[in-house]
Amino acid sequence: MRLNSNTYRLKDEDDLGRRALIAGVAGLVLSAFGLLFNTERFFYSYLTAAVFWITIAVGALFFVMLHHLVSAKWSVVVR
Repeated sequence: MRLNSNTYRLKDEDDLGRRALIAGVAGLVLSAFGLLFNTERFFYSYLTAAVFWITIAVGALFFVMLHHLVSAKWSVVVR
């Protein structure tokens, strides 16, 4: 990535955004196939993934609240 000095925006020469979009669309298509062919397993997998990511987000929120509660100065670098 390089910074465009005229617009102050990053230029992505590797086209990482397009690759991520293709991976996301492929994931949605595979999820749709899973929903059509095995509905019960799809919803179990969806619930497991949702709980996993929500747990990570709530854990991170806990540490942010803890740092604010004790007025930690070292956590400014982490934030």
